[in-house]
Amino acid sequence: MSFLQMLWNWLLNKRNKSPKMIRTVQRLEFENVFPEEEPRDIIEYLNQVSSSTLLGIIGFTTTVPHPNFDNFISDPEVSWDIIQRVTKYGKENKIPEKPEVISREASLRIAEIILANREQLLEKTPMMI
Repeated sequence: MSFLQMLWNWLLNKRNKSPKMIRTVQRLEFENVFPEEEPRDIIEYLNQVSSSTLLGIIGFTTTVPHPNFDNFISDPEVSWDIIQRVTKYGKENKIPEKPEVISREASLRIAEIILANREQLLEKTPMMI
C-alpha cells in the first residue's frame, strides 16, 4: 500500500465518513476571453469605468455573491459580449463549472491599483461601463 493510500484510509477512518471534496475553479486569463486583442495597461481599462463603479470594486472581497463575468459590468452590451465570450470558451474547452474571471486575490489587487491611482481614476468625469 502506498503512502497516499495509507493517508487516504487514515483520513476516512479519522472522520468516519467521506473526506470533503476539493472544488477546483477555472480562472480565465485575458487571452482566454479576448484572444484577438493585445492586453493594455490596467489603468487604460479602469479609466473607462465610472468613479462610482470603481469605488464599489474596492469592496469586492466581501461581496456575496462575489463579482464575476456575469454580474459585474453595468453596460448591457459590454456585459452580453463578455458573457458570450466566456460561455464560448467554456464550451470549447469542456469546462463543467462556471469559470471565475475575478478572484478575491485579483479584487484586492484591483482595489490596490484604484487607490494608488485615485486622483486619475476617482476624480474624473464618469463614463459608465
